[in-house]
Amino acid sequence: MKRIVALPIVLFTLLAVSIVNIAAVAQTAEKSGGKKSTKTASKKKTVQMEKSASPSISKALATLEEMNKTKPMVESLEEALKDPENVYRLNLSQRELTSVSPEIGKLKNLAVLSLYGNQLTSLPTEFATLTNLLSLDLGKNRFTEAPKELAGLKNLKVLYLSLNQITSIPPAIFKINSLVTLDVAGNQLQAIPADIATLPNLMELNARVNRIETLPQAMTKMKRLTVVRLDINPITNKESKRIKKMLENTDVRVAY
Repeated sequence: MKRIVALPIVLFTLLAVSIVNIAAVAQTAEKSGGKKSTKTASKKKTVQMEKSASPSISKALATLEEMNKTKPMVESLEEALKDPENVYRLNLSQRELTSVSPEIGKLKNLAVLSLYGNQLTSLPTEFATLTNLLSLDLGKNRFTEAPKELAGLKNLKVLYLSLNQITSIPPAIFKINSLVTLDVAGNQLQAIPADIATLPNLMELNARVNRIETLPQAMTKMKRLTVVRLDINPITNKESKRIKKMLENTDVRVAY
């Protein structure tokens, strides 16, 4: 099963939709000519612009999409180590791995890595040196906490931690300021920490199928947040309404 960098495509779609919406709103305002319509359109346009990724993030996502089209996918670490400087995409998914070799740190230009569907509980210290990583899939492993090595991945845009046994989101995650998509679905999370608001570029949060009952008020500061998925969490109807009101400019999906 390959699912490497699926979400960035969704993000590009969201950005494209935002641009189309801005154009449509502006056109409606021009045709109406009314002060009230113009004011409303201007407000909607401002909201959409706030949702857009920063220029540096947009450029990085474009680079990621281009790599997925042009760079070959290497299917083993042994093969990758034959020419480590020219490896950009590596698929080690579903190999029954219980550990990752420290030699992975030699892949200095690695941008896309899938370790999905293994039996990992930790990562080697050398993993933190993979500073060119843009997309990392650690889904469906046996992590009980997010590895501290993730804090060193300063350029990471997409992080999958779904289908593990993680009970809380550690501070290490909140040090990745470049993060655009965070997927923690299918874990044992009981809360989303207020520190998530320190991720200035986060656009998509998937926290489906956990034990979350509420979201922190601090998330109102997340101006680029576009989609929040909270399906299948023990969130009451009252709390669901509060969350949607709090994040009124975000697509919040709550269903049990």
